[in-house]
Amino acid sequence: LEALARGEELGAAAPSAASVESARKQQEKEALAQLSHEILSSLATIEQSLDDFFRDHAKHAPLETLSAPLHQIEGALTILGETEAISLLRRAGETIARLAKGDAPVDDAELVELAHQFSALGFFIQSLQYGRTSVSHYLHPETVAAPLADIELPDLPEIPPVHPAREQEFLAPSAPPDGVEVFPTFDIETGEEAEIEVTLEPPLPVSPAAAEVRRLVEAPQEELDAELLCIFIEEAREVLESVDTRLRQLRTEPDNRANLTDIRRGFHTLKGSGRMVGLGDLGEAAWGMEQTLNRWLQLEWQVTPALLQLIDDAHREFLAWVAQIESKAGYQRDATALLAEAQRLRDSAPPAESAPG
Repeated sequence: LEALARGEELGAAAPSAASVESARKQQEKEALAQLSHEILSSLATIEQSLDDFFRDHAKHAPLETLSAPLHQIEGALTILGETEAISLLRRAGETIARLAKGDAPVDDAELVELAHQFSALGFFIQSLQYGRTSVSHYLHPETVAAPLADIELPDLPEIPPVHPAREQEFLAPSAPPDGVEVFPTFDIETGEEAEIEVTLEPPLPVSPAAAEVRRLVEAPQEELDAELLCIFIEEAREVLESVDTRLRQLRTEPDNRANLTDIRRGFHTLKGSGRMVGLGDLGEAAWGMEQTLNRWLQLEWQVTPALLQLIDDAHREFLAWVAQIESKAGYQRDATALLAEAQRLRDSAPPAESAPG
């Protein structure tokens, strides 16, 4: 550019190998992002039909239509060469085909496993843009070793061996150590007037290091699997940003059903991804919003100020929830009022009042 500014004539220079490689990688990344988007869209269609069937087993007929999106996903996974994910998809497809017949009892455990398979597949597809992983990483997260934090253990004093003759003295001390309170002895009478003596001893003090080890061992899976949480947080922020954009458009164009459909799809995504990482309360809250929006779309009701307010409240509530999780301030949040309003709206009569355009 500087040479051109000086008026110099430049010959056609061949692009460098580095620039060609960079362009190739960028093209591959864009193609992978588009392919992932198409797969996730098909997964959303499948999960919506499955969710309806899980809650009402009589709705098995729509499952017959899922062969098309399943075939589309398999084709995309074939392009990516993901044979393990294809095997998982085919097993899930066989289960869906059997459930679609509606001539056999439904096993709830099988439904839970089916939902888990599709959630794992969804997370796997999302992770492809961050580097290839195995679908088993999300299907069986408990088998993935989580690195423990470096803990500085205190120096423990050497304990000399106990002579057998003095072993009983250490097992049953005659007097408590200094500073240790001895709990009383209780006599418990049974129906046969047998006397059982129970002595409660105070627990030994636990060092901070040992307490930290125990906390890590006993921590729930969602606390240990930082990778899943990072993906969830990033996706949730994108979904909520889209919900906010669509909500603003819905206020000015209340008759545009595409905006409401996209908002419903956003809460559907939050439901599935929330459940996948173990955020059951968040998933149920998103499900409540999804069901209310489903009713509005299925019955083609007019968008009302009350519905717009519910979506706005839900958007702010989920934003605060995600921020709380990201700051490690806890996973629980009280969404009772939000779910009660969502329930009230979907149980109400057809709205007579529409939102101002």
